[in-house]
Order: sequence, then C-alpha cells, then structure tokens
Amino acid sequence: MSEIFVNTGDVISVANNLKNLNNDIKNNFSQPYNSVKQLANYWESPSSRKAIEKMGKIKSDFEENRYKVMNNYANFLLRQVGESYDNTEAKVESLADVFK
Repeated sequence: MSEIFVNTGDVISVANNLKNLNNDIKNNFSQPYNSVKQLANYWESPSSRKAIEKMGKIKSDFEENRYKVMNNYANFLLRQVGESYDNTEAKVESLADVFK
C-alpha cells in the first residue's frame, strides 16, 4: 500500500504565491490597456476607436475571467487543502487517541 504525504505548509505557500502572481498579472495587464486608451488623446479616427474598443474587449474578456479562475483555485488550495486537511487530520488523531 502506498502512502501519501501532504505538506499543508507548502500548499499554503504555493497558494499565497499564486494569489500574489495573479494580482501582479492583473496590475501589469492594465498598463498596456491604459496606454492604448491614451491613444485617443493623439489619434482620432474610426480606426483608433476600433483599436481602443478591441483592447477593451480583450481586457474585459480575458483579464477578469483569468483573474477569477486563478483566485478561486488559490482559495481552494488555501481552504480545502490547507485548512480542511489540517482540521480533518487533527480530528482523526483525536479520535484515534480514544482507542489507545
């Protein structure tokens, strides 16, 4: 029978790292969007409006959905794997002690 060892400290560390990286990606993605938006100050034409609209669509379609997925995954790791595993393990050990 094989054994599985879960290091919840490592899981929590990875989850927190994912949350930080996710926030960095969100912040960094805003920079090109804001730059394209500022084109309107210097470039007025139907094509400039179209470029700004396309970038806005990419931002709304991609950025928020990607952010939510990664944030939900990190929260799952924190709560279900980190906290829940530790709580379950403590309960099992407590119940095992009753039979000693």
